Amino acid sequence: MEIVYVFVVLVYRNVLDLKNLVENLNQKIAETYRVIIVDAYFSDEVSYAIKKICDEFNCDYLQTENRGYSFGNNRGIEYVLRKYVFDYLIVCNPDVLIKTMVSNKNLLNNADVIAPIISGINGKMQNPYWVINNQISEFFIYLGYKNNINILIKTGAAFNRILRDLTNYTFLKKRNNRIRIYAAHGSFIIFNRKIVLDDGFRFNEKHFLFYEEASMARFMKEHGRSIIYDKRIQILHKEDGSIKLENINEYKYLRESYLYYYGDIV
Repeated sequence: MEIVYVFVVLVYRNVLDLKNLVENLNQKIAETYRVIIVDAYFSDEVSYAIKKICDEFNCDYLQTENRGYSFGNNRGIEYVLRKYVFDYLIVCNPDVLIKTMVSNKNLLNNADVIAPIISGINGKMQNPYWVINNQISEFFIYLGYKNNINILIKTGAAFNRILRDLTNYTFLKKRNNRIRIYAAHGSFIIFNRKIVLDDGFRFNEKHFLFYEEASMARFMKEHGRSIIYDKRIQILHKEDGSIKLENINEYKYLRESYLYYYGDIV
């Protein structure tokens, strides 16, 4: 059987979100698909609950250590490549829901990576993650993290946020459905299979959490691949379900991840 979509869903504790997602996929995806649940192990009790969902909805189950977004998703991608032939690979968080989806015949159309419209519960637009490769913004953020100066981090982020807001304001009013962007938000990404097969794309595992999107954008640029923002696909992101369940030092991971991306940590 030809499989159009393979979903890789990395889960850490947030079982309720996961069940809501797989129910949503049953309602919204008309083509053939498989769901691979990657359980970043927390406890036997949580893993048992995740396995029950996999059994109920006929999902593949894969357990890994909890070593972050990149590590878990890469194990899922590798599992998919060993087991399935597919058209598109979708990496998504468990705390998302598909609002609208287009037919696969109209999906990629020579694009390499698709970034949908992603909005939070508060309506905040999360794509484009970065509209362009803005080196001024990147430098401000780097200086802020390097020297622990929050105003510089916020200044750099503000440049990107203003560009995102302006892009969405104009793009949503135009008739064209797609534009090219530099970086896509990591909560829901659609990959043409050639990206993981021919180019060997994997998420950079030196990012435990945060800024994986920046390294992915750099990879695509270096390989001459395009990231396309498509407003026909719309996603609700309930946001940070796993993070809210876990008491982590978010700033520590943000700082380490960005300094690695910028080249200060190797």
